[in-house]
Amino acid sequence: MGSIITTHQESNFGLRWSQLLWYMFVIGIGDGFLIVPLIGIILSRVKNQQYAGAASGVYNTMTAIGNAMGVAIIGSIFFGLIGTGASPATGDIVGHTNGSYNHVRIHHFTDALISSTLYTIGLVIATLFMVFLLPSHSSKEQKQV
Repeated sequence: MGSIITTHQESNFGLRWSQLLWYMFVIGIGDGFLIVPLIGIILSRVKNQQYAGAASGVYNTMTAIGNAMGVAIIGSIFFGLIGTGASPATGDIVGHTNGSYNHVRIHHFTDALISSTLYTIGLVIATLFMVFLLPSHSSKEQKQV
């Protein structure tokens, strides 16, 4: 919820909190369906249960590293596509009305957002395919019997 409020307050593009609420809801549901089973799979693979705390710590560390790398990679793509200097199109418009310049800024922002979202969707699809490579709980239980 804090990111919704921050985005609403810092946005120069007229985003409303209601536009972001549903996306945040989907992300929360997805995390709920992924994180709980993943923790169960990881902890079930620990051979000696006295190392369950260490396994949990490694999981949390890898999750933090993965999140940081994801934000860095997708953020680099996003801000690389926005660009830091004025493009030839914006150079012609700067001398005109401020509304036209803002329109070009919004267009650059939108293009970068769509492209970085497509990269994110690609990573999500790749992750979904890799989820099927994870071992299930039942295969471990069958081996022990």
